[in-house]
Amino acid sequence: MRNIMVIVISIIPLLPGSVESGENPLYLVYGQPTWDIGSNQPFPVEIYLFDTTDQVLLRVWRNPDSSNYIWSIRLFYSEHLIEVTSGRYSIEGITYLPMRLPLKPSELKWPRGQNLISHHLYITKDNRRVLEMRLDDESNRDKIYSEYWEIEKEIPISLSEDTEKEIRLAGITALRTPNSDIIPCHLDNENCFICKASDYYFEENRLPDILERLEAPFGWNIIANEPGYRAFLSNPYRKDILVRNLLLYDKNNDNWHSIFIPGTETSLRIVNGWLVGTLAYANSKTDYKIRSGYPSIFTDSAIIISPTEKSYDIFQLGKDNEILLIDNMDIYYRLGEEIYKAQIEGNNLIDPTLLIRDPKIKHVHWAFRTIVNRIK
Repeated sequence: MRNIMVIVISIIPLLPGSVESGENPLYLVYGQPTWDIGSNQPFPVEIYLFDTTDQVLLRVWRNPDSSNYIWSIRLFYSEHLIEVTSGRYSIEGITYLPMRLPLKPSELKWPRGQNLISHHLYITKDNRRVLEMRLDDESNRDKIYSEYWEIEKEIPISLSEDTEKEIRLAGITALRTPNSDIIPCHLDNENCFICKASDYYFEENRLPDILERLEAPFGWNIIANEPGYRAFLSNPYRKDILVRNLLLYDKNNDNWHSIFIPGTETSLRIVNGWLVGTLAYANSKTDYKIRSGYPSIFTDSAIIISPTEKSYDIFQLGKDNEILLIDNMDIYYRLGEEIYKAQIEGNNLIDPTLLIRDPKIKHVHWAFRTIVNRIK
């Protein structure tokens, strides 16, 4: 086992504040993996408690080294875990914060000269949360090895090849940022999905012949592997096909469902068990020529998919919209510099209420409660 360090970071104590009566505190995650041109510094990652009485943001955590670039921010709602990767020129450390009190983060670093190739979060059969890191060495780039770290106990562990474990994914994790947690995959000759993540393979039952789906010659991505379902999203490939295909595998009932999602560039991420995204279409000036993919044309509408119901609804929210959290049937969404709360009733949003308006909200892309009520 190689030398990997864990650093416990001191934090500002969580303020009790005033929260919604009878509800758990609402936290907002500020930041994105990009450069802040205005300050000529990397965007920091900050977590705020929302005080509903005074309608203010109370900062409770900030990444300690503001000179480090943030490479990715991921929220794993099913595991109540926040992951932040950072480093000056490449990923040099991974910080985990629990979505529960106390908000005590720990940072994982590896010795200089070792380079992180990839990393994934796994859940073992005995319910341990394990980080797998694939590393190489500057002295021998052809030698790639894996290290495993049990996040809860902050200790390195050994896992045998036959250890039963499931990977967790966050999907496309923030609007307009190159930040994703997905795995490419393909259909074999037997119409079974084969996806590889490090040394872990997905081989599900054969897709039913009667299941309507796109051919998707550019392949698929697995975007979610939750306790109850697995989700595969087709890659866009022709400008005259204005949908993407989502295939849902129901683990509990061992069956498949196909959903066609509007928007050639609509991407999905997991928010508290739901799949959500902003409807987006290709930009003819860039896409399908050099296949740059950016900038896509975002619409005023968002999509919410219920994997348990195998259905979706589309809501017209407004310009620069992003769904931050769905808690029971309460929805929190961002419109530019504003956050709203509404209730989902069928295919309608009832009583949309402005919670806060603040310039910082522009860069808030995630929200959570300390004890999250997830979709069943």
